[in-house]
Amino acid sequence: MFSEFLDLSRFSEDAHVAPMAHYLAQKYVDRRPDLVIPLGEEATNFIVANRDTIAPAARIIVCGFSAATAIQLNLPDDVVGAFSEFDIRKTLEMATRLQPEARQLVVMGGSSKFDKDWIAAAQTDLPDLTRHLE
Repeated sequence: MFSEFLDLSRFSEDAHVAPMAHYLAQKYVDRRPDLVIPLGEEATNFIVANRDTIAPAARIIVCGFSAATAIQLNLPDDVVGAFSEFDIRKTLEMATRLQPEARQLVVMGGSSKFDKDWIAAAQTDLPDLTRHLE
């Protein structure tokens, strides 16, 4: 089992992707992976685009995003997934059941596209549920 940390959410420009694909192809030239599990959209796009170079016979099982996102990615038919359905409304409902005395809510996120999408979802989905929260 091998782990690769590509940091593609910050360095996804073509100038970085091609050398990374070449590096991984050389790294695994004598030990081609049988299975690749990309975590998230960027890693999924990367391995699908570079599969023939890095792991031509590998099965790909994606995870870390929703089935709706998978449809948008237009993945090959032989790429399967364990999809996550994120629901910020249900998360808040559970949190307020666990902390009924809560008066303040903080939604935190990072700077990646994934995080920005989460913040946008929170801004859209939470206002009607947060009337009693600061």
